Amino acid sequence: MGPWQGPFGRPAEGRPAAESRTLGRTGIKVSPLGFGASRTMERALLKTALDAGLNFFDTGRGYFNGQNEVMIGELIKGIRNSVVVQTKVRINRQGGDDAPAASPMFPRVGEIMNNSLNQSLKALDSDYVDVLLLHGVTSPAVLRNEEVVAFLERAKKSGRIRACGFSAHANQVELLRAAVEIGLYDVAMIAYNHRGAYKHSNSGRRGEWDKAALDAELEKVRKAGMGIVAMKTCSGGPYQPPGESRPSFQAAIRWVVRHDTVQVAAAAMGNMEQVKENLQVLSEKPGKD
Repeated sequence: MGPWQGPFGRPAEGRPAAESRTLGRTGIKVSPLGFGASRTMERALLKTALDAGLNFFDTGRGYFNGQNEVMIGELIKGIRNSVVVQTKVRINRQGGDDAPAASPMFPRVGEIMNNSLNQSLKALDSDYVDVLLLHGVTSPAVLRNEEVVAFLERAKKSGRIRACGFSAHANQVELLRAAVEIGLYDVAMIAYNHRGAYKHSNSGRRGEWDKAALDAELEKVRKAGMGIVAMKTCSGGPYQPPGESRPSFQAAIRWVVRHDTVQVAAAAMGNMEQVKENLQVLSEKPGKD
């Protein structure tokens, strides 16, 4: 597969992914391995991944007080059209994303999202974001909120975002089902790994899910055209495939990548050793563990 076309019909500047996949119905071409940038401010790590063919970078307005986006913006200067940037907005820091619709914060949700997107665009030094996610959603009521929907529709129509979606650590099946029904959301970033559970290495937060139920819902999501970005890919621990002598985190990522309901495994990388090990996934031939 040749170099992918940049957004809005513009040609990409180079560095095609080692293997490109289409992120659901968005038309956005992505590398199967994505760089979760939330744990680092070392530009050299991202540059190494970029030079190896990785083109998907996940960040967020709240990471390192917005400086994570600035770092990525500096990295992609001159090659913006060949890089896919996913960032996030929190719509209610005080009450949580699932505060009741009657909360005083909710009538201002459009303003909050607009300000956050403007800050992200400035930090990234870009006139568009490839994927904008609602951060840490747990209730379908958030996805259905009229102001949320209206803002995302306007942002897509204006070209400030190419695609919209949400991230979720819990209630994933319920949220995916609601997103398909609503029809607006293009991408979901969900916890997904071989164990069906995770423990966050920094916060200690835990989560688990019914693997069979989630896989069944993901198949419906795929048919509906939504794209899936997997997170917590290594937070279930190392994986030992049949025939291999020891478990590894690289194998855990490979387990995720080889599911056709997932387009990107966004692995958080905090040091060069992790980057170099994980990048080996890009050069491996498809298969099943």
